[in-house]
Amino acid sequence: MADATDPPQADGDAPAASSGTQPADTGDAGSWEFLPAPDPLADVPGAGTWGQAPSDGPAAWPPAPPPEASAPPTDLLPIEEMPPEPAWPAIEAPPVEPVATLRLVGGAGRVELRTDPSVEELYRASYEPGQPDVVMEPDRVTVRYALHRLFGRVRASEESRSRFALSTRLPWDIGVPDGATGLDADLASGRIVALRVGHGGGLVRLRLGRPQGTVPVVIGGGARQVIVFRPAGVMVRVATQGDVGRVIVDTGRPLGPLSGSTTVEPPGYAAAEDRYDITVAGGCEAVHVSTVPDGSEGS
Repeated sequence: MADATDPPQADGDAPAASSGTQPADTGDAGSWEFLPAPDPLADVPGAGTWGQAPSDGPAAWPPAPPPEASAPPTDLLPIEEMPPEPAWPAIEAPPVEPVATLRLVGGAGRVELRTDPSVEELYRASYEPGQPDVVMEPDRVTVRYALHRLFGRVRASEESRSRFALSTRLPWDIGVPDGATGLDADLASGRIVALRVGHGGGLVRLRLGRPQGTVPVVIGGGARQVIVFRPAGVMVRVATQGDVGRVIVDTGRPLGPLSGSTTVEPPGYAAAEDRYDITVAGGCEAVHVSTVPDGSEGS
């Protein structure tokens, strides 16, 4: 029965359809009809209708294929006919200067070194009282001395003496062992790149030539006295480690007694390219560094 509030309907009239996907009653209770959705492009000028091409052009789908690649230029040379790359200048490492090496091992006793321009071979040597074991390699000499035991302690023989005449055609790297009883080295006519004296060198007396670059000179502890002569005008720095009784550099006032680490560096040393860097370990009574007397350099 119809509601009294419902408006009267004419026979055979269907109810008004709503928008969207609302079903419409066709009079048959068993069937439904979905109305089409509104066109989203209806208000876009020239866009056509949904699913159709715009009114001003052909269909945009499928897209047109890409244009074919153009042929390469004909003025390019084939790889095999291209001219070679220009030759770059060769980069060479600076040559490494050869260095002669002298190593004394064991109980050397008293050692005397001289640089001698007249020596054509690498070196000459004499030994007293006996011949040590000598190993020769290219530009390297290793001399092994016997050690003597005195009161249960190994030490060098006081009677051992070695004399070396070194060629001046190469700079030298020299190492004197621990326990040498004394070192007297006149190297003014040659050049050294390093000099190391072991612990307990007794009296160490050095006469050095002009350096190239910074040349380290290291003297171990226990040396009774260290005396170093160098050419006039050559910068030198003296560093001490441990207990040193006294240090005198050129005509400066004596310094000491010293303990710990002490460095005596003159003005201009840091800017000098060619110089000596001397280090003396503790237990030394006195260190004296000076220039050679006038007119005696290299004599």
